[in-house]
Order: sequence, then C-alpha cells, then structure tokens
Amino acid sequence: MKRYRLVSEAVGQYIRRGIMSKARTRAQIEDFFTGFELIKPGVVPVHRWRPDDQALLMEDSMVSMYGGLAVEPCPLGDTTTVPRSRRRRRADHRRSPGRVG
Repeated sequence: MKRYRLVSEAVGQYIRRGIMSKARTRAQIEDFFTGFELIKPGVVPVHRWRPDDQALLMEDSMVSMYGGLAVEPCPLGDTTTVPRSRRRRRADHRRSPGRVG
C-alpha cells in the first residue's frame, strides 16, 4: 500500500506541474507493445536500460517507472534481409560518379 501511495503522490506532482501522467502497472505498459517485437531487455524499470555504475546499485523497488523499446515485425518474417529496393539504392551509391546506367 505504501508504494501505491508514493506513486499516486508522484503522479499528483506531475499533474500539478502541468505534465499529464497516469500510473500504470507493468502489464498495462506491456499491452502498449502488443504486435511489436520487444528489444532486450524488454519492459523493465527504466534504470535497467543502459545502466551506468550508479544505476547498477539501485534495486528495482527504488524505481517507479517502466520503459521498453520495440520494432514492427518484418512483414516477411525475416528481419535479416534487406528489401530488394533498398539493396538497389545502396548499390547505386557505390557507383563511381562518372558511370551511367
């Protein structure tokens, strides 16, 4: 109950400063990523994204914000292939300036 009260107070402070905010659970945040491929480490407390030495000392219970990063899945199911149109453009950039065609 104490954590809920602390989060509610933080949300209230944001709102009083004109920053719209809403408390959400981890599951509610994960729902925003439905249909996308999460990048590791997934939806985690924000201090776990590229942590520095200070962040490594923090416990998850000390952070009240989740974050994540995701990409749209490749429609062909293969994320390692570059679409043909992009390969062609890349090849065009390698041509010498005087070459035509």
